[in-house]
Amino acid sequence: MTSRENYDKPDFVLSTDTTTSTSHMEFKRVWKPASPHSKEAGKIWPHDEAPDGNGEVAELKRKIKELNNDLTAEKAKTSNLTAQLAQAQAVCQAEKTQKDNEIKSLKDKFSQLESDKTDLQTKLDQALGSKGDIGQRDAKIAEQASRIAELEKKLQTRPESLVPDLVQEQYHTRLQQ
Repeated sequence: MTSRENYDKPDFVLSTDTTTSTSHMEFKRVWKPASPHSKEAGKIWPHDEAPDGNGEVAELKRKIKELNNDLTAEKAKTSNLTAQLAQAQAVCQAEKTQKDNEIKSLKDKFSQLESDKTDLQTKLDQALGSKGDIGQRDAKIAEQASRIAELEKKLQTRPESLVPDLVQEQYHTRLQQ
């Protein structure tokens, strides 16, 4: 067994990764033999050697690559869904604006119809009132016409008795007006 003293200070050692076929330099303790031509020259301190985990490393790298691919796919899906959401929100906003404008238009039409209804009701009330007045006038005219007809009959039958009645009737008519 070798003692620690036989190992030199850490030195660069070229190592090759068989999974990726790349080489890199790293610090490792190297054996310092008593003679430079010894077979043990360049031997690595056993505690510095890493266990052979090339298969595990390759498996982990493969899993990382899969996870990266999955992450990229999920990012693409998220981006696509975000774009669809933005488009749907824009469509909904446009529809909402259109519906709001339609509602405003309907409210304006409703208030205009209410105003027109009020005006028409006022005119109808006035027309009915004037029709009532016309009805009263028509009744008065009919009454006067019948009275005139009656007076004409009296005039034809007895003209002398009509004169005092006429004066008295005109007097009453003026009082009523």
